[in-house]
Formats: sequence, structure tokens, C-alpha cells
Amino acid sequence: MPKKHKAPSIKPKPAAHPSLESSRSSGHGKATDQQSVNDILQQMRNASSLSKGAGWQTRLAPRSVHPSLRNILELPETPPPRPRPTAARQAIGQRRLRRTPGPPPPLSWVTPNPGSSRGSDSGDRNILRNRSVKFARRLNRLPGATVPSQGSLLHTTLRTMATHWDWHLLYDGTFLSTLPMHIRQLLLTYISVYTDHPSMGVSMKGLEPLFTTHDQESSSNDRAEVTRLDLGFSLGYWLNIKQLSRELKGNIPMDKEKAPVPASWEEEADLETTTPAPGQLDFAAMNNLRYLSLASPAPDAASWVSLLKLLPHLPTLTHLSLAYWPVPTLKPNSLTASVSHAKHKQLTFQYGGSDTYSSYENNWVEASIVLAKLSRTTYSLRWLDLEGCLEWIPALCWDGVDIYGKTHEVTGPEWNGSWRGVEWIELGPGWGPESSAQDNITVKSGGEDTEPQQHDPQKELELLEDASERIKAVGKRIQMIRREGRGKWIHYSDGSERRDTAQYT
Repeated sequence: MPKKHKAPSIKPKPAAHPSLESSRSSGHGKATDQQSVNDILQQMRNASSLSKGAGWQTRLAPRSVHPSLRNILELPETPPPRPRPTAARQAIGQRRLRRTPGPPPPLSWVTPNPGSSRGSDSGDRNILRNRSVKFARRLNRLPGATVPSQGSLLHTTLRTMATHWDWHLLYDGTFLSTLPMHIRQLLLTYISVYTDHPSMGVSMKGLEPLFTTHDQESSSNDRAEVTRLDLGFSLGYWLNIKQLSRELKGNIPMDKEKAPVPASWEEEADLETTTPAPGQLDFAAMNNLRYLSLASPAPDAASWVSLLKLLPHLPTLTHLSLAYWPVPTLKPNSLTASVSHAKHKQLTFQYGGSDTYSSYENNWVEASIVLAKLSRTTYSLRWLDLEGCLEWIPALCWDGVDIYGKTHEVTGPEWNGSWRGVEWIELGPGWGPESSAQDNITVKSGGEDTEPQQHDPQKELELLEDASERIKAVGKRIQMIRREGRGKWIHYSDGSERRDTAQYT
């Protein structure tokens, strides 16, 4: 019976591992040639390639199952495939970027709040530009302190505190007086630049949060260390000049039985605001104050009469900033008031010494009187800031002749007398082409409010050049008065160095 031939199997036989080849041959007693080093290395390469192939099969994603079958068989959810490796190649010499470990942050962490732009310099600038008061804001306006650099930790911390100042007053109010003295004095500067007081829900209550403690003795010693107060954008916003006078001069408790009887209801109201209530802390005087800035007050809060009453109590004051103060007058409410003649009603006269046309007529009688009183009360002054006072700086050196040729009696500041120690005076206009184009600043030139339409660069440059010429005329006139009196040489600034370095906010 013939033998049946089996059909050759089409199933491929798996290749045996090279290590089995040697053992099989040695087991049958067949002599094998001694393997060279190259053969052994080749066998190891083949073995590694086989293991890599098997590993690739294990790394494949598992097959998905139809949802209906998965529910019936109660199989777990199929995991999603792994993300593909990025195709971006790392450039030579660059540092490799590492992924942030852990889950991604919540959307509330990375999504900006549309109602607030705090947290960045651009956001802070937008807040400042949207305010109704648009003047030059600078951290380095008042000397006496070292302003930290722009990217330093101290600058970021103080700016953040000033931006969220209402929150710190509410939750950290009792601890603010424990900060170091130089930090508290510097914090006032940041508050004047970065704090939006009209939108605050918590009142500042004067200087009490920073310079008053519950311990009377320590509070007195603490206030004796105060040498610098930068109160820009404070008068009329979170501080009035009567409250400032009480805190600077000190508060002496008075017995109500020995108190004088007020002459009117207004005087009684003033006594109630300046006299502390029972149990209220008594403020110690700041007898060592040297640097004071009252720049940029509210229009209705700048009182020259109150200022002249306050400054005699500050004999150590050497640096004073009155930037953006209005025309010096003893009766600010009478600038637009007039009176009629007793017999001839058609004849009217101005009520006060100054009116809205004083700058046109070059008549600075009342302003020169106020500045003369100011110079006598600040005889220790060395540094004076009158930036943004371009309208009335001619009163600093007025010769007494108006545009009609009429001669008036002149008093004026005593440049060779009580102000003989003044070495530097700021007379800059307080605005520039960049600031006026960004913030729509109203430029005052010769008493006339002129606002450039559509921010014409050529017209702005002409106005700036005219302002610079007026400043130079006043500065040279003051220097000539000093030279004639054989006094100390005085330096003046027209603000050009700050415009060149773009320090206007």
C-alpha cells in the first residue's frame, strides 16, 4: 500500500534563539567552531531587536469594545491613547522646557478677571489713565528715600499693597504700624501713585494706620522717627488739611470746661473735628519732619490759608512739594466774585485781590503777598517743587508792573532773606507730548485752557516750547535776584530731564 505524502506545512517555523543553537549543537555532541567576539556581538544585537519587537506589541493600545458589549460584560472603560510626541525640535544651545508636573490649573487661575486689571504694570497704568485727575505721577518726586528698582521684590510688594490698599486697611490695619519706619514712609509714596482712593470702600482715617499705635509711649517715639511724608494725591481724597495739621502738630488734650466758647456753629464744628473724642489716641508731634509732599491736591482742598497756618509748626522742613497747586490766594472763593458800586450799580469791581484775569494782566499782587508769607514760614527750606504751576510762577519774581504799565507795590518771596538757603526749584510744566497724547491732559498756557484737538504733535511742541521759554525767563530772573543780593547760586529745572527719560506715568 503506497505511502501517503504529507503536504508541506505553510506555517513558518519560528527561528530559534541563537543561544539555543549553541546548546542544541553541543547537546548532540557535534563539534562547533569557537565563536569570535564579532559573532557574539551580532547575536546580542539580534536578541535586543527581538525584545524590542515584542515590547512594541505590548505598548500597543488595547482594542476597543463596542459600548453595548462593554456594558453587558462589565468591562472597564477603554483608556484614551497616549498623546503623540511633539514634533518641535529643540534648538541647539537652548534649554529644554520641562512640563509642569501635576494636573492643569483651574480655569479661574489662568482666566483674567475682566472687571479688574490689577496685577501687572500695564493694568496699573490703565487704572491711572482712567482717573479724573490726570497729572504726572512719579515715585521719585520727593527726595529722602531710595526708590527700589522696577523689577525688585520690594517694588512688587509695595505696588501690590498700594493697589489693594483697601483690603490691607480692612484686614491688616492693626499690624501696619509694626512695619519698619523706612518701609512705612516708602509705602506712602506707592499709595500716592498706585492707589485709587475714589473707588475704595474703606477710609484711610488719616495717618493713623501707619504711624499710630495703642501704646502711647511707643507711638510718641515712633512719630519722632518720621522724617518723610509723601502725601501726593491725598488732600481732598483721603485726608484734609485740618486733619493733617492735627497729626503733624500733635494733639494736646483740653478740658471742656476750660475750652473757649466757639463764636459760631462753623467754629464749633471745626473744634469737634480737631478735638479727639474720649478714649481716642492723642497724636504726638512729628518734630523731625524734613521731607513733605502735598502735590496734586483736589481742586477744592488746596487752601493756602490753612497751609500758612501749618508750616510754622514744621521748623525742620527742608524739602517741600506743592506741585499742581492753584494760584496763591487768601480768598479762593472770590476769584470769580465781584461787588457793585454803592451809588452806581452799573460799576462792578473784583471782590478779592486776584481774579481769573490776573494772569492776562500780569497782576500778581495777592499771589506775591501769599508767597512772601510762605517764604517767611519756611526759612529752613532747601528744595522746592512747583511743577505744574506754570500759570502763576511769574509771581515768584514779579517786578510790580502789569501789562498796562501800572506799578504796584511788590513784596514777593525773600530770595535773599528767609529763602536764601533754597538751592533747587522745580518749575516744569508737568506735561509733555507723550503724557498729553495718552491722558488728554489740559494744558494751561498764560492762564488760558488750551486742549490740543486730536493731539496735534506740532501744536503740542509749540505749546511746550512756549512753556519752556516762560520757565527760563522766571528761572533766570530768580538767579539775577540772587546775584544782585550776593546770595547763593540757585538751580532751576524745566522738567526736560524727566521728559527725556520718559518718567511720566
